[in-house]
Amino acid sequence: MADESNFFEDFEIGDTYVTAGRTITETDIVMHAMHSGDFMPHHTDAEFAASQPIKERIAHGNLTFVISTGLIFQSQGITPT
Repeated sequence: MADESNFFEDFEIGDTYVTAGRTITETDIVMHAMHSGDFMPHHTDAEFAASQPIKERIAHGNLTFVISTGLIFQSQGITPT
């Protein structure tokens, strides 16, 4: 597991982290759409999403990235400055 002293080039493919769980809620998706300006219907329109193969709205890819980054910071006691 990497620690806070690692730089980007210190990380290797396959590195893993154990973090707390986090449910991504409808509020998370709506707020992220507002912040990013990405209102694509597969993220924000329940009726449209129901007509698609997954059958429900899906979280933005970059939303899952930023939440996972926050979970890593929290689990390692890292406080961004």
